Amino acid sequence: MERTEVTPYNREHYKVESVDKSGFYTYVPKKAYSELQAQQMCFFINMKPETIHKIVCYKCKICGQWHLGHHSGKVMDNEEKEKVKRQYQKWKVVHGFIK
Repeated sequence: MERTEVTPYNREHYKVESVDKSGFYTYVPKKAYSELQAQQMCFFINMKPETIHKIVCYKCKICGQWHLGHHSGKVMDNEEKEKVKRQYQKWKVVHGFIK
């Protein structure tokens, strides 16, 4: 397995896959999306009843693609989930998914 040095510069591109008994972290690249796919995935995940912390999408400086990540521990309550549902309906109209 190729060892990747994860630094503060490239941390947004990688996620921890596993930690072995000696405390060595194995990192893998995060899943990459197009901008629209990333936005849509954020809506889907944030609308799930089991989602507790808000998920956001961001453009990666390393690969130029879009990744998903947590929003600094922001907790999603029912009011926030309803807001996301309304935003998703508007988003679908703006991007031509609903006419």
